[in-house]
Amino acid sequence: MPAARVPPAWRWPWRLLVGTAIASEPLGFLTLCSAKTGKHGKLGAGSEDLDDEATATKLKEYRAQFVKDGHPLMKHGRELACSACRLAADRFQNKVARKIKGKMSEEQKLQAFSTAVQGVCDRGGFPVQSAVVEKGGREMYVDFQDAMSNHHGKVSVKRMSPEIVDDLVAACRHLTTGPFEEALRKKVLLTPKGGRASDTDFRSWLCGPRRAGVCDEDPEDDEDEDDGKRTDL
Repeated sequence: MPAARVPPAWRWPWRLLVGTAIASEPLGFLTLCSAKTGKHGKLGAGSEDLDDEATATKLKEYRAQFVKDGHPLMKHGRELACSACRLAADRFQNKVARKIKGKMSEEQKLQAFSTAVQGVCDRGGFPVQSAVVEKGGREMYVDFQDAMSNHHGKVSVKRMSPEIVDDLVAACRHLTTGPFEEALRKKVLLTPKGGRASDTDFRSWLCGPRRAGVCDEDPEDDEDEDDGKRTDL
């Protein structure tokens, strides 16, 4: 089985050498190279063969480290990824979907989509004082001024910095003009006559398990995140 070396930029304390099917499970075995172990695996001295259970554990750690180091949506974990996705979905719904009506021709829908989607994630559309707060044991992004005025109820402010806006913009762009752009385009093109593209609940559609996969399906859409009101950041 050919081996692939994990780039040192990911700063692992040990190196993982795995098969080319690193993204699939189960792998059957994982070879761990470490100066800390005296066991020898299939790759020789300094390597160790792991069973399926250990493989799954190491892959989970591997993915968590990758997420932390640079994925535009997932780098701060799934809770904040879900919050960022919902904000991006709200922006898409307000800035793009509302401009697309079922009575439009396909060409008109495409033109409206292409024009509007480019401005969905403009930095100026996000609060300068964006913050991360915790409510009910869950972290989420909010406008700091809203948090101070009790718009979200009782919360604990975890951090606030200009970099938070950068994170929100990057996540928004990843979702709306990155790998999901084509799916969003196809979705609005399917808007039926007599309807609007904004009739779709893009929070559930985009952020749920079938697409971005960062939010769990919830028929009530986790109203505690914004007290039942969607704030257009």
